[in-house]
Amino acid sequence: MNKTNLVNYLKQNHTFKLMELMNMKLPFTDSQHEGMKKISWLPIIDMSNHGDFFGITDTGMWAVTSSEGLRPVDNQDRFIGVICILEHPFDVIVKQLKNFTCNKDMCLADYFPFVETVQYGLEYEQEHWTNLALDWYDCFDDNQKSQLYDLFPKLIKSKSLTQKSRHRVKKILKEISFGNPSYFRK
Repeated sequence: MNKTNLVNYLKQNHTFKLMELMNMKLPFTDSQHEGMKKISWLPIIDMSNHGDFFGITDTGMWAVTSSEGLRPVDNQDRFIGVICILEHPFDVIVKQLKNFTCNKDMCLADYFPFVETVQYGLEYEQEHWTNLALDWYDCFDDNQKSQLYDLFPKLIKSKSLTQKSRHRVKKILKEISFGNPSYFRK
């Protein structure tokens, strides 16, 4: 999946229905969009010590703040703003999402683009982001992991990763092959 497909997937599958958000009566606040338009949004996760937040707009689009203002994650260039969330432990992010709003009808953690975030970190092919993405990958269930299998053969050959990271990827590939030997016969 390339970055354009990733963003389209996020728009289609991880966008809340406006009615579900309004029924939850969430405390949206106005924030200045980089285009100087005000957008109502809900900051959820503090992503740094600099005041950058990851949250959701009242229209259901995930968004991040930066020094330029609020930036909806609506195209491939903007997904880079989300990658720093990998610097936080996976279980901490899940807990923050569940604690923020979870009721019998809906939970933000169910809509968060976990797999896509890890995928972007792996595709970025830089040592730091790859290792953080692999840390999150280790916390995934089998269904989430299976969505990323096709990325590993490329990573094992990546010259931008250290030998230690490539060995970590190789170990994952071995685990995949033991769990599903036919995977490598594709």
